[in-house]
Amino acid sequence: YQTMARSVSMPGLSTEQQITFSGIDVSSVPDNGVMSLFLSGTDWAGHTYDASGAPGTDSDKATMVIGSAAPTTLLENVLDLDTVNDHLLVGQTHTLTIGIEDANGVHTIDDIIIYLAGLPSAPAGEIHIDPREGTATTPLGSFVNVSDISMGVLSETSNTIEVTFHLEWGFPEAFSGNWLMPAIHIVDDLQTVATVNNIGALRWKMDNDLTTVVSMLHDLSEPLCESNSTVLHLGKGDIFALTGEVVYAGSGAPLPSIPEGLQLYAAMSANGITSDATVTLSEAFFNTTMTVPVGYPSTNSLPVTIDLLGVPGHGSSVTNMEVRLAIDSTPPVAEFPAGVLTTIETDRLTEIDVRINVLESGGMPETPLIINWVYKR
Repeated sequence: YQTMARSVSMPGLSTEQQITFSGIDVSSVPDNGVMSLFLSGTDWAGHTYDASGAPGTDSDKATMVIGSAAPTTLLENVLDLDTVNDHLLVGQTHTLTIGIEDANGVHTIDDIIIYLAGLPSAPAGEIHIDPREGTATTPLGSFVNVSDISMGVLSETSNTIEVTFHLEWGFPEAFSGNWLMPAIHIVDDLQTVATVNNIGALRWKMDNDLTTVVSMLHDLSEPLCESNSTVLHLGKGDIFALTGEVVYAGSGAPLPSIPEGLQLYAAMSANGITSDATVTLSEAFFNTTMTVPVGYPSTNSLPVTIDLLGVPGHGSSVTNMEVRLAIDSTPPVAEFPAGVLTTIETDRLTEIDVRINVLESGGMPETPLIINWVYKR
């Protein structure tokens, strides 16, 4: 280490002072070479300086990279954002990949600013990357949580930076449903040296609404109706089950993890009688049962609505109204129409046509109707 001494400007005064060390010669440092700095000295009482550093780049006060006057370029062909059907799922992890070319290395860059929702929307979606430390910070009102920063090598002069993050549930609802175009700015020596705005290749929509997809309905009361994903034929007092999963409404993507306190609410109503079920969810899959009240009328289309309660932040529930019940408590009536079996021709005893009219208000199943017959002589 070489040394340089400077006297304090206001000796004997207990105040903050700024001392300038000028004229440090770095001409012999090679391109991208490292210069290490630390301070030493005492006050009048003999106290050494706190946080002044020590020899070595791991413990010094400052480490400087002596770079050349090389341009910094954002490699747009490397940019990537792992959306799901063009959506960012609120509360779930995503990764943004950036490519940068700089002969001095990305570790010489002061700041990389990512505007996920575009510069005009900042600070919402704003992320600051410090390549020197491999860290990330977000300003108040960003509503973005960064969990990891990783760097890779493309070539001797170019690198990749992968930013792993998730949107918080408090991300402003005003952005919902709109295409958002990210922007990336690179700052070095207090100057913006590279900029890409309105990056269409990275456009995304926010997905913060949840809904349900019913995979199957099961009749649990005899006689059993065949299971179906949208319609069941039931009688009054029958018990049935709904199975399915919770998904994001915009992208249709399943939830890898469930927000705390999320509940499933299923309900049906007729004749002023409501039958419902509420289930606290611990995973995206659900399975719950309901009972058809005895007081319900016969109908071919009784809707069952399914909602989600406790969606956090600005998210909401999109009601599932695809499930229908056919409630039938009237038995079918089989009748012989007029003229059937009144006469039988003796030359057609092996091919007798028998017609039957079936009166049924709730609909007939696909199972066959069986006629039983016997000759009496």
